[in-house]
Amino acid sequence: MQGGVIPSLTRRGTRWQVIPPFQPGGQPFAALAQVLAQLPPVTDADTLEPELRTGGYQALGRRLRAVAGQHRRLIVIDQFEELFTLAGRAETEELLDLLHETLRHDLNLWVVATMRSEFLTELLSSRFAHLAHNPVTVGVLDGHALSEAIEGPAALAGIMFSPGLVSRMVTDTGGGDALPLLAYLLQQLYERSRGRQTLSLEDYERFGGVRGAISRRAERLIGELSSTFGEAEALRMLLKFVTWEGPEPTRRRVRRTDLADDEQQIADAFVNARLLTSKTDGEDTVLDVAHEALFRHWVPLRQEVESHADELRRRTQLERWAAEWVRSNRQKAFLLRGERLDTAMRWAEQNADHEVSEVAEFLAASRNDDLVWRERLSDSLAGQAMLTAGHDPELGILLAIAAIEECAPRVPAFRALGRAGSGSSCVGTTTGCGAWPGRRTARRSPRRHTTTPFGCGT
Repeated sequence: MQGGVIPSLTRRGTRWQVIPPFQPGGQPFAALAQVLAQLPPVTDADTLEPELRTGGYQALGRRLRAVAGQHRRLIVIDQFEELFTLAGRAETEELLDLLHETLRHDLNLWVVATMRSEFLTELLSSRFAHLAHNPVTVGVLDGHALSEAIEGPAALAGIMFSPGLVSRMVTDTGGGDALPLLAYLLQQLYERSRGRQTLSLEDYERFGGVRGAISRRAERLIGELSSTFGEAEALRMLLKFVTWEGPEPTRRRVRRTDLADDEQQIADAFVNARLLTSKTDGEDTVLDVAHEALFRHWVPLRQEVESHADELRRRTQLERWAAEWVRSNRQKAFLLRGERLDTAMRWAEQNADHEVSEVAEFLAASRNDDLVWRERLSDSLAGQAMLTAGHDPELGILLAIAAIEECAPRVPAFRALGRAGSGSSCVGTTTGCGAWPGRRTARRSPRRHTTTPFGCGT
């Protein structure tokens, strides 16, 4: 897009107004509002975002007309798959509904999205399949096209290659990550050329070739950091830039404020090495991997990702739940309870360093809501126990024990246990608060019983 479609359209003068490409991330409305707000007439992104949410296609159409007048306009969505991997389902559907309605009412609007081909099936199997008009699959470049991709931009910059170097690069290139790897390598070669107009095969080999370039730079950086930080600490920090939803891991953006002080120092070193990128987002800074090849081809990080696959999947799921809760204006219906909450809390206890503020707030709210729910259920069971204590003390004991042990140890439940136990000689057990006791589990004793402090006979 940046090297072909967009320059081609902008060269045609004022016939097209191209909105700067944006990546949806976990908050696609905020991302769209950010790029629209930067165009003249400049406006406030924080004000524009809620307008787009509530005003629908009319609000988006007004902003596009203010930016482009009556000219054709193009919205470019880069890394469209993030709508499925990072954004919540409700947010994704809301944005796609907005784009669909705006396209229906604005004949001068076009939307182009780029996405990884493995996520195309997910789009085509959704109710938004009709949005995919004439999808074009960009396959692996053949040798001739790849040579042009290397030599063309270099020629514009006045750079030449020594004999055999381009063909060597073409031979060494392969796989889905080839172009990002190649772009990184060419950038490094150019910056290290020190004004020389010809890049040599020796320069290329010094950087370890296409696939070795990033790995060698990462290894070198880890060595530079070793006097202050260990490799394990750096790898653990880098896991925060990986999310896992679907068949394989993908990139994850991280706010700098969600990193501890030591982690920020490590991240800054990776930014300086151009292995991470840094962009301003309001008052915060958002960090991202320069390309996914960092955790696909650098063996230490790739192994770290594979060994923590379950942990990454759980974190991705929690972050999605938390984001959906925030977007719902923190409605209680979106909070966790029961087994899901217990599982989430265990993950949080074991991975406190990976917990972001939004997830922490979500879990705290879920925990408080669950406690209130358990207390209410405990009081309800205690009330039932009091009602049954007179004519069926054994059932009363079962209900009171369930209220105390499985819900919340509340005063009404202890009172109910005492009342029921004072009229029965039994030992009661229960299986839990979640299921209403369907039968009594009691053992009568022919012996004369004594009363415990709780009133249960022994």
